Amino acid sequence: NYSPFQRMAVEFFEDSRGLGEKDASIALGVIALGAGALGNTLSGFIGDRLSKRYKGVYATMAGISYLVGWPCLLVGFLAHSRWVFLPALTLGAFCIFLCMPAVNTQIANVTHPSRRAMAWAMAVFVLHLLGDTLTPPIFGWVLEFTSRQTAFVLFSTALIPAGICCLLAARTTARDMERAAEGAPQQH
Repeated sequence: NYSPFQRMAVEFFEDSRGLGEKDASIALGVIALGAGALGNTLSGFIGDRLSKRYKGVYATMAGISYLVGWPCLLVGFLAHSRWVFLPALTLGAFCIFLCMPAVNTQIANVTHPSRRAMAWAMAVFVLHLLGDTLTPPIFGWVLEFTSRQTAFVLFSTALIPAGICCLLAARTTARDMERAAEGAPQQH
């Protein structure tokens, strides 16, 4: 059994890249496991090292990763050679996995400890509302009008505003951290 996102990815590999279901499942698993383990690990390592010098490093790292990940995914969605699309999608996934711990740490850094659980709960709620709940039916609707490849290309463009938002958040991180330490409500 696949989740809706796993099913979409496996079907992309099958329909758009000619892989069999077994090869498509293995490719997706290797991409997710390799990129996930490395991205999550390096996010903490890099962020923790650079945070001593730059307060907005976590948001900056997430913003840059989203913006670097997008063209990698674009190449992966458009290329037809396995030697191109598999590494490109893996690198794109690595960038996305690099973002998640950075975003969570950014939330913790700019939120007063008494409000941190609520901030994370809101982030998880929005992530699942927009991602798990709304995206699959919208993706299916888009598929009625276009190819799976085009749908993935269109949906991947969401990384651009995500990256820009993170870079904008980095600009106010030092001030937001001071307010969080004082217990003052965040105003933007």
